[in-house]
Amino acid sequence: MVEFTKIQRISLTEYVRLFEADVKMQISKRRSYWYHLIKHNNLKCPISKEIVCYCRLDNHIINNTKHYNFYSGNDIFFTIDHIIPKSKGGIDSIENIQPMIAVENFKKSNNI
Repeated sequence: MVEFTKIQRISLTEYVRLFEADVKMQISKRRSYWYHLIKHNNLKCPISKEIVCYCRLDNHIINNTKHYNFYSGNDIFFTIDHIIPKSKGGIDSIENIQPMIAVENFKKSNNI
């Protein structure tokens, strides 16, 4: 599992504001996915039923890069999941993503 050091906790509303203010910069696909999920209130893991409650700016310990990561109210780490894995013909698009707690996403891998 990837390890991070905490930099700053950010509300989901603040993340949306930061994202919208960042339109002049190149925005990663992953950041735009989270923006879409928040705007459409699609924040529940389909397996655990945990809900994304906040964002945190974290620093990746190994490569010293900053990331916006998403967590439940009890600090469970979320990832973006491809509903149909790309390795099984799924496409990398908003229609094929959902939030999922990292532990379940890593278990799922491409085994659907």
